[in-house]
Amino acid sequence: MKIKGRLLLFNELNSDGSLFTKDCNITIPEKMSLVWNFKLHDPDDILGTAIVKRDDEGLILIGEITNQNFINLLNNEGIEGLGIGGFYNQLKCEETESAKRVVTSCNLVLSSITPGPVNPKYTFEIIESED
Repeated sequence: MKIKGRLLLFNELNSDGSLFTKDCNITIPEKMSLVWNFKLHDPDDILGTAIVKRDDEGLILIGEITNQNFINLLNNEGIEGLGIGGFYNQLKCEETESAKRVVTSCNLVLSSITPGPVNPKYTFEIIESED
């Protein structure tokens, strides 16, 4: 199963108080793990892999879900209420009146499908399903 969605929007305040500037220097790996709700320690939480690309608005994720249990869940329950998110490290930030963290540089290390994205616009769609 393949999904595509918005992982990040530049210059938009997220519910966790972070804001990534349009000129933010984000290091993005060629391919990364796609996990359930930012969990890594249980193999059942690894859903597949993802490729992330930068565009004018932010970051777009294209993921391949290979976890059959999760594919079955999506096929039966749908994707309503789910979103996507990224885990970043080595953040360089500034603090402003409007945001707790204005991120100017970081590394993206992990992508996740989550029931609680930090922005309601961080959604995804199924672009290829298994029959």
